[in-house]
Amino acid sequence: MKIIYIFILIFLLKLGFYAFSQTDKKSQNEFLILGTLQDYMGRKLDPRFENLLDRYDPSEDTMKSIIDSLVKITYPKEVYQDMEMGVNTILSTFLANRFNAFYHFNKGHSYTPNGGNILIGKLKDDIMRNEKEKLAFLTGAFLRFGSIRDSAYCISIANSISKAKVCYTLLKELGCKPYYNIRRNYIPVGHDVFFIQLQKFYLI
Repeated sequence: MKIIYIFILIFLLKLGFYAFSQTDKKSQNEFLILGTLQDYMGRKLDPRFENLLDRYDPSEDTMKSIIDSLVKITYPKEVYQDMEMGVNTILSTFLANRFNAFYHFNKGHSYTPNGGNILIGKLKDDIMRNEKEKLAFLTGAFLRFGSIRDSAYCISIANSISKAKVCYTLLKELGCKPYYNIRRNYIPVGHDVFFIQLQKFYLI
């Protein structure tokens, strides 16, 4: 595992360099991936797209490349070969099932055209067992949703159901003195977690 400060992380990402751990660090790799997953109105479980790992904006090619590399070094060759990289999606039955297991799903208010219920997922409690897994999750969240605002770092997740709150809790546990702000007068509602004290993160 390579420990680096956040500003080094950002610098490396801009240059397109990535540092990965050995494949025996499976749990850290998984929590890094989990940290990157969307939480816009929760994690959707749509019966029409049961093999969906996540969706990505056209500007997120770098994010998709990171996930591609992590999957390649973390799972058996068969899992990587069965993964499909779409224009704006990553599809894999194995990976979708694996990462859905980190969530509690309940009935939502959206339905498929034939009446199927689209379930909404919230992250389960206490899924991270140690500091390395917590740091991996936070690194993933910062990779996708993080920025620097003046003198503070920020993880901003629009319409977050659970991920922003989990990030706040973990940062508090790790001594980063976070501040959780919900911008309710915005559409979508902004969930911002600010923290100033530098905390070591890592890339896997």
